Amino acid sequence: KLSTLYLFQGTGTCTHIKMATETAVYASIDHIPARVQDDDEVSVATTALASEAGTTLGAPRDAFLRSVTFLIDENTEWGVTLVDPPPKKKGSRKPIIETMSGVICESKLQIGDRIKSVNGRKIGFSYNASRAMQLIETSVKRDGRLCLEVGNEDGEDILVQATLIKPRPEMTCEEMGLKTWLWGSLCIHKIEKDSLFGSSVLKEADELLSVNDIECWGTKVQPEAFHHIIDQLPRDVTVSVRRGKQRWTGKFG
Repeated sequence: KLSTLYLFQGTGTCTHIKMATETAVYASIDHIPARVQDDDEVSVATTALASEAGTTLGAPRDAFLRSVTFLIDENTEWGVTLVDPPPKKKGSRKPIIETMSGVICESKLQIGDRIKSVNGRKIGFSYNASRAMQLIETSVKRDGRLCLEVGNEDGEDILVQATLIKPRPEMTCEEMGLKTWLWGSLCIHKIEKDSLFGSSVLKEADELLSVNDIECWGTKVQPEAFHHIIDQLPRDVTVSVRRGKQRWTGKFG
């Protein structure tokens, strides 16, 4: 039985590799490991940032909607493969993540997550894994960036997480296109359209809960302190928000 692996790296080059079995695929390509991340390992620098902002680190939370956003050039290391879900499995038929590598592994995305959108384009029922991979390739070539939005059926309802990878360590929150304010609690005030945050799944009026597990819900952190935390984070920035749903439809507003 032949299986096809679609491998994306760098600026979106697609390499088709056919192997005798899926086991052989994984064994022959050692630079595409499954994501292994220990959430209990918190850096001293992040702890110091929390203390400096007058808050604490919270326990990691599992969102039902999450994303990763990053710019892509010839030096960007990334990779993702998708597969169709098993025919007899209940639930959505949208493609799921099979493997991932590089910067994508720095996000909250996990193996088995269902792809919901690519650079803002929704993955409908007509998309199988092959067509979704083609969309990733064309989107990267066209936009020079990638935003993958995924669904996690086991995640906490109304919780959304967005990971953004800074193209350079000194990039500030303002340069990334995000402004916050206290509107009863700390919320997103404005997102610049053509910015890194503008390419993410976050929306204006989302209620901020944490950034890299540094708690900022309610009035625990002032807007200036929140911006400072993001300014000081050198690479991956994971923002967790609470998003309200419409009362009658149960859908996000």
